[in-house]
Amino acid sequence: MHRGKILHEATRIHPSSIKEIVERAGYKYGTFFKHIQIRDLSYRIIAKYGKSMRKDFSIEFPEMSSQVFTETHSQPENLRSIEQIRIDFQELQAKYSALLEKHNAIIEELYSLKEQNRNIKGKKQ
Repeated sequence: MHRGKILHEATRIHPSSIKEIVERAGYKYGTFFKHIQIRDLSYRIIAKYGKSMRKDFSIEFPEMSSQVFTETHSQPENLRSIEQIRIDFQELQAKYSALLEKHNAIIEELYSLKEQNRNIKGKKQ
């Protein structure tokens, strides 16, 4: 089996453009064309393309270690849960509301000072 040709065929029929797939995989467009020429292309490279396409190439390459697929498709540790995102959002919303109240108080004070300034100028004339 020519791994590069199989990769090329998979990217060709994928809904995303080859350029998009290549960029998401972390490669340059020209590198892709080098990769598809390699008969025994590394499974790690193939797995990177698979991740960018959301495709498990172990179907085409049964000998491909499922560990390679798992390593490249596992979720990053820094992903937050929905509940944590909700808590963060509520904290930001509270901070925003507090700042908005301060802003409005400053605006009210500004208008009050402007009115006082007009009154003082009116008495002088």
